[in-house]
Amino acid sequence: IDSCSDVVMSDCIFDQNLADENGGAILVTSTEFGSVVGLLDATFTGNTAQSGGAIFVDRSSVLNVERTAFIANDANAKGGAVVANAATVKMQHVLINSTQALSALQCTSSLTRLQHVTIANSSGSGLAGSFCSAEMRDCHIDKNDDGGIRLSLESDLAVYASSFSDNRATQDGGAIFCSACASVSIRNSELRNNSAPRGGAIAILATPSTTINASMLHNRAQQGGGGGIFWMDHKP
Repeated sequence: IDSCSDVVMSDCIFDQNLADENGGAILVTSTEFGSVVGLLDATFTGNTAQSGGAIFVDRSSVLNVERTAFIANDANAKGGAVVANAATVKMQHVLINSTQALSALQCTSSLTRLQHVTIANSSGSGLAGSFCSAEMRDCHIDKNDDGGIRLSLESDLAVYASSFSDNRATQDGGAIFCSACASVSIRNSELRNNSAPRGGAIAILATPSTTINASMLHNRAQQGGGGGIFWMDHKP
């Protein structure tokens, strides 16, 4: 889909599609002007690509997703379900489950808005990216194998009324990791049974603006400090 402003797809099934490069099921880009694509009541299963196993959204495009499931989509690199690259992705009432990739959602120089979204059982991170503006409301991030959220490099993260449980990370921050981010705000949320070498629940590095109002229960730092929070380089 290239330079199309009013594409809406509903009640669609995308199953076992393959792309050698980006976007196993759908590639959205904007060569001449911005594409705007809507997905309603769709299902994506078993799609595969180099990046963006199900969907790759590129070049100032906008993707709006509602009441949709992404199940067992794979990427050789990042974004087993969706990659946003210099784009906008908004999701409501979406399930992302059992992706095989470095991340289920990948956000690079993009805006990501998630509401009532569940990301679970990814072989990598739930959401990862850099130069990313990410907002999550009423979301559930569970049982991901390389952390719930991993952001860096001037990213902004705002989390409201969300839960993170049973995520584990090979590096710092079992549920949430931010390194050199611009700001982090976590409010009215619960982080439970997450684990990492340092910062079982949360690891914040070199991030000047951070606000945390959350419950942290039974999280574990396996090698270093901070079973709940590991903080370095800036005061909270």
